[in-house]
Amino acid sequence: MEKKDLFILSMIVLFAALLLIAPYALRYMRGNTTLLNEESYKHMRLINTVDPGFVDPLYEHPISINIIYLLPPAQPLLYLFINMALGLASIILFYFILTKHNITHKNSWAMLVLLVTSPIFIHVFQGINQYGLIIFLSLAAILLLIENQWFVSMLLFAIIPFIDFYWACVSLIVLVIYLVYNNKSTKGSRYVIIFFVLAILASYFSNTLLGNSLFTHLKLIPDNIITDIGADLGFSFSMIILALVGFVLLWEKGLKNVLLYAGILIWIVLAVFNELLRVYLNFVLVVYAGFAIIYLYRRKWSIQLIKKTTMLLIVCSILFSTLFYVTNATRAEPSPELTDALVFLKTQALQNETVLGPATLSYEIEYFASTKTFINPDTASLDTSQEILLGNLTKSRNLDYTEKLLNENHIRYIFIDSEFQKYLEEQDGLLFIMQTSGKFSQIYKNPKFEIWMYTR
Repeated sequence: MEKKDLFILSMIVLFAALLLIAPYALRYMRGNTTLLNEESYKHMRLINTVDPGFVDPLYEHPISINIIYLLPPAQPLLYLFINMALGLASIILFYFILTKHNITHKNSWAMLVLLVTSPIFIHVFQGINQYGLIIFLSLAAILLLIENQWFVSMLLFAIIPFIDFYWACVSLIVLVIYLVYNNKSTKGSRYVIIFFVLAILASYFSNTLLGNSLFTHLKLIPDNIITDIGADLGFSFSMIILALVGFVLLWEKGLKNVLLYAGILIWIVLAVFNELLRVYLNFVLVVYAGFAIIYLYRRKWSIQLIKKTTMLLIVCSILFSTLFYVTNATRAEPSPELTDALVFLKTQALQNETVLGPATLSYEIEYFASTKTFINPDTASLDTSQEILLGNLTKSRNLDYTEKLLNENHIRYIFIDSEFQKYLEEQDGLLFIMQTSGKFSQIYKNPKFEIWMYTR
């Protein structure tokens, strides 16, 4: 690598590091030292408490095998910095993969800048999750496979099923598509595929033996995928538009191209229903969007003012989406008010008691208060009747029926934020009973949160 290329790559990695650190720096200036991303608290709780049998000690039910949970308990900041380092290393790996496909340096720089400014990249590597490690392993394994280091590549791919079974299945599909489209079906790559499939099967049977039914966790729920209008894990408008331009510019006639584009279209549709698909899709969109930017920059414009204005609008649009996401992350929960409320709740709640509250704060409640929540993304996937029961509980104005549900589900505390308050008002049942029955008392209140206790 020439010194100029090394310098540019270093600057992009440094820029990425600043983007990942920026939300934490801004939160720290506001007196907030908590981690970002609600899933960070789920993973930190399980790293600190799960046993080798992969049983969640709080809920006493099996969870999917994830070797991350066997890591030794440590300060959250240590795992946060490790995940950020994996993000920076992933940028470098992605650059070398691009160069191995004879993509020019200018195109590669554009793709890397689009990658590090994408909300998905920032989301994945600014918290504690399994996404970052899997992306790093996948990129490293692909690069090694390109270099014909198929044995080490095989070992890296074999780790993924024991971090996340679904990610492994998606990774296998992506790998097969990549090998077929790039005509890289060698003896070594076939060994990698076979070993990867065997590792996935081993993960499946191991989970089954531990009593974990994997397919109950599969979530196919339509969700917002545009970060500019509020998605946590999604794409910016500018990225989607540039990628569409890139699709048009790189279109070539032939069945192979048709199959590729059809596959990407199906992938985009499925990504609406499952967030992990968006993380891999982000790399695909980055490649096409990068080609689009360089094409628009290099093409001859009859009026230079229009060219400069267009390029300025593109850059501003990308920066706006990034700054919008970083700003929202800076203001995201948990806030000092939330941690204060949950630390108080921890002093009140007993081990066998359950908290009814917003599902969006369930991981924080479990981590800070060390208590169960009535409904969270994981328990809802295990038992779909929970949501029905929640509706019955919050709509009912029958005190006897409400008490019956509360006692059966060991619900003692109700944790309320502004969104959950609106939900309770719309349901117009439980909130009425809380305020009029005399069986509930407000034991905590700050400007953002309330805690009510059911006194039986």
